Amino acid sequence: GLVYDAAVDAAYVTANPTTSVRDAAGRGFRRAPGVAGEFNVQLYGAKGDNGANDTAAIQAAFTAALASGGASRVVFPRGTYRCGLVTFTGATDLVIEGFGAKLVPLAQDARTFYAESVTNLTIKGLQFVQTAGFSYNPTIRIINGTNVVIEENIFTNCGFGADIFGVTGVLYRANKLTQIGIYPRPSPLDPTGAGYSAGFDVYGTGLRANSCNNVVFADNLFKNTNPASGNTSDQTGGAGAFISFYSDNVTFRDNTSINSPGQGCVAVGVHQGTNVVALTIAGTLNVSGLGKNIRFIGGYSEGSNQEGFTAYGCGNVQFIGVEGKNNRFASIEAWQSFNVSIIGCISEEGAMLIPGQSANGGVGAIHIVGVFNCQVSDLKINSARG
Repeated sequence: GLVYDAAVDAAYVTANPTTSVRDAAGRGFRRAPGVAGEFNVQLYGAKGDNGANDTAAIQAAFTAALASGGASRVVFPRGTYRCGLVTFTGATDLVIEGFGAKLVPLAQDARTFYAESVTNLTIKGLQFVQTAGFSYNPTIRIINGTNVVIEENIFTNCGFGADIFGVTGVLYRANKLTQIGIYPRPSPLDPTGAGYSAGFDVYGTGLRANSCNNVVFADNLFKNTNPASGNTSDQTGGAGAFISFYSDNVTFRDNTSINSPGQGCVAVGVHQGTNVVALTIAGTLNVSGLGKNIRFIGGYSEGSNQEGFTAYGCGNVQFIGVEGKNNRFASIEAWQSFNVSIIGCISEEGAMLIPGQSANGGVGAIHIVGVFNCQVSDLKINSARG
């Protein structure tokens, strides 16, 4: 939406701040005529110079986009934008695109985007970078709506990447997350903000879908440089890399998780804490409860501080062709679930490559507990422990 024009000098930009902009190299650009529905944050005053507080300018671009009444794009040219919380409600057919632009929060424990009641929202090509310390809040939080796409973004040094709640149609695709969760967890602890008891030493969450329907996690990468402590006697945990919570019709496809503070890929359903076997035999199990139709297809998990791939309290679960290596507890876990298939999977759970982890600290390659109707075939176990 921007066209280079050598005539756009500093004086021109000063006189025409809403239709022109100069980049860090001093090149001048004007808005291309006839480009409808595009809202460039720099044309609303954002500097992207890693110095100015760009919150008001970015919020103004979002406000204008929503007021336009049609499909729109909020564009972040390359740069580093320091901003606080940006909010929007009722967005329809909105694309937020970054082309590699970095968003740095004004305060470490802060969200960047908060949205409610959206339809056809896409967030892509942005880098969410937190500089130091520890954050309990998700960088992106979206509540209620239909068709949300989070793709090709980078999350660095965030305690929590993105959280989507109550949305039908969710796609997390080709996102990269590094150094998610800080450990050891700092003092003083904040169990209220973290959502966990004070006994947890580590907290970290990548991408989560909570109470959603029709969810896909595909081709995402979670990679922490340093693993968690691996101390078998602690309560170190966290939700992990890629999480669905009380969601139906969820597919995890070809995701990679390395050194997650919790599980690699995990689905949690309403039957957690339930004696699924006894209730099924008695004919009283609520098979329509949330957390059903879960598929783990392909993907790799290594060095997770809990399991590599987990279904906990779910129904109609398939593990197909997943691979786990040196996770703290097991490659695959099915717990208090029903109708589970484990097909063509690979496990190599040898001695943990985590300082302080004893060789027998885990529970083996595959962990099946309290499951009604489980089928296992074509499983390759290279090594196991426990």
